[in-house]
Amino acid sequence: MARKKKLSKTIVAAKKDLQRRAEEEDDTTLQDLQEARRERDLAKGVAKVGLDAARNAYRGGNKSLVWTEAGREIVKRMRTKRSDYGRGYYVGEGDIAMVRKHISKYETYSGYGTHDIPAGAIVIITSSPYNPYGDGLRIDVLHGAESVQGVKLAKLVQIRKEEEDEI
Repeated sequence: MARKKKLSKTIVAAKKDLQRRAEEEDDTTLQDLQEARRERDLAKGVAKVGLDAARNAYRGGNKSLVWTEAGREIVKRMRTKRSDYGRGYYVGEGDIAMVRKHISKYETYSGYGTHDIPAGAIVIITSSPYNPYGDGLRIDVLHGAESVQGVKLAKLVQIRKEEEDEI
């Protein structure tokens, strides 16, 4: 979107002069100019509506999406499987989770944790979720023999029961 140019001093002075003259002498020049501009804008709007109607008539109307039953089933399956990190995510004390993103010791609750946790590591959750800073849920985990406090819940993936049985 282009920026509007700043009006020159000459144009500003001319507008002020027209306003002053209109007040003193009952001159309607300014109102005539504004009315002409409104009419041009209205004509542009009408032309645009007509152009859109002509395009739709040429294309055969507005395009719309028509669902088939097979398509509905595919989307329904996609939506149910997408809840790995979202709404269906529940953790409690004693659950096992896998780290999906590297967790630096500086990102933890205290700011200086005991050590980093690499992606793919398995951790045991030792607390319920809490939100100390208002930036998302955090939990305490046990990685190896070290307890790490304030790990962001968004960086963990819950290991489901079906996956545990297969391993």
